[in-house]
Amino acid sequence: MHLLFICGVLLLNAHRACVQEATEHIENEPINNSNNETPVFEKQQHLKKLFQSFRREHFHAVQNIKNLQSYERKYEMIVKIINQMVKIITEKQKIFQDFEDFLDHDNLFSDVKQTDSLFALSENTALFSDIVLQIPDITRRILKKQKTSFDSLKWSMIFINKNRYLLDQPTIEILDLALQELNIISREPNYSNPYVQNKKGRSSVKGKTAEKQRKTIIKHKPGPQIARVEL
Repeated sequence: MHLLFICGVLLLNAHRACVQEATEHIENEPINNSNNETPVFEKQQHLKKLFQSFRREHFHAVQNIKNLQSYERKYEMIVKIINQMVKIITEKQKIFQDFEDFLDHDNLFSDVKQTDSLFALSENTALFSDIVLQIPDITRRILKKQKTSFDSLKWSMIFINKNRYLLDQPTIEILDLALQELNIISREPNYSNPYVQNKKGRSSVKGKTAEKQRKTIIKHKPGPQIARVEL
């Protein structure tokens, strides 16, 4: 069986070239101070827009996984995605191994390598958070067997939660819920996974976090580039 996936699910490394190219493009642009905006601020805003475009691709990719007919195929696909994520996170983590938990904003966006690494970690963390919340049973089963992978993903989630420079508000809320879902941070008294349905088939949370994210993302169409994955 062949499954069409939005570019970036199993080939997230391919996006890194796009990010670095965009970063270098901004650095070579003439500085426009008409709005009294610094080059660092302009770079951050540009990358946040790029991040949001990838988030729209994530939405459709996760829906494709959920639409797989068998539990086994979902399991195999999530294992592949997690393995690819861990590979990227392990590589990018080395860039920040000499830094404290909180990055310096101005220095961060002045360094192409750091900017690229932060983008990669932010994107992988956001997509993983989607999978944790929307396909929790399978994800938990995989992480229980892959402790080393969970440690890497946990580090990335905590690190990006402290350095949210590229995240939009819906993604911040999704990350916070995923951290609670995996008990990485203490759960709020009224916590419940908004993607898990109760016996009546309705969302188990009165809040509209999941619905708000769905409406924010679904109104945009993903880019035309796709990757073919064979199971």
